This record gives sequence, C-alpha cells and structure tokens, in this order.
Amino acid sequence: MRVIMEVRQSGVTPDEFKHILNNSFKQIKRGLKLLGEETKNHMQQVIKTSKRRVGSQERLENSITVTPLGSGGVGIGNIVTMDQLAPYWYLINYGGFTVAAKRGLIVPGSFGSNSAPDKAYKGTGIGYERWNYQKGGPFFMLPQSPIMAMNYIEKTSAWVNTVIKPLFMKWTQTKKI
Repeated sequence: MRVIMEVRQSGVTPDEFKHILNNSFKQIKRGLKLLGEETKNHMQQVIKTSKRRVGSQERLENSITVTPLGSGGVGIGNIVTMDQLAPYWYLINYGGFTVAAKRGLIVPGSFGSNSAPDKAYKGTGIGYERWNYQKGGPFFMLPQSPIMAMNYIEKTSAWVNTVIKPLFMKWTQTKKI
C-alpha cells in the first residue's frame, strides 16, 4: 500500500522544516517496522486458527518472515523463503487441486495411526485426519477434492488496512507543520 501525503511549510525556516521531516520519517520507519512484526504475528495466527487438520508441523507459519525494504518499509512473507520452507503456501492460501489430483495420481500412505482412508468421506474433502505419505503403501488414495482456500494473505491484508489507515490519519492530523 502506498500513501501519498502533501506537506506544506509555514512559520519555520527551511532547515527547521527539513529537521521536522527527518524526525517524522524516522518515526514512521520505526512504526512500519513494528507494524511489520505485528502483521507477521497476525498472519501466523490466522493460519493457526484456520487449519482444518491436526498434526501440523507449523512449517507454513514459520515460513512467514519480515524483510526490510530499501525505502524503510517492510515486506511480509518472502516468496523465495516460503517456496523453500513451505512450497504448498500458494495452494493453501488460494485453494485448488494438488498436482496428484490434477493428474489422477494415486498417493501411497495412511491416515492417522496407520489406518486406511474412510470410504464414507470419499470425494467430500471433509476428512480431518492428516494423510501421511509413505512410499509403497500400505494404503493408496486418489485425491479428488480441491483444497479449500484459507485466504490467509487476504485476511491479513484486510487487517492491515483496518490498522494502518487510522494511524496515518492520526499522524497527518496531529503533525502541524
């Protein structure tokens, strides 16, 4: 999100004005860094509370990082890092079919404590047990249902908008330059 502000000088010398702007910019940079950490924590919390299956190793949450940007801003969720630590991040956020489901591949493994897939849930996508991949079996599953979108990026973006807009409004109203 970019914010454009109009700043007018009145009653101060150009050097005083420059000093005021530098101090204000430093405060904004500190605030953005803190907001970046809060945003990362909020996104991790959204992911934790939106999970549908037990047994998570929290790789997706741990892949969310705060990266300083050159202009004093911050980036949340470095895509290269996320691709390495949680390569399925895109599918979990936006939903869709896994590669196995798209290609009609059978996936070997088992649910929970070495149990077979429950045929009552076949094709519903509502089972809550974690599928454990095991090369060669003992059971096989043909994924047919899409992954439901978690929308953790969109939920966090909406939260940031509710937090940052009042902060900028407050800052622009209280700084009389």
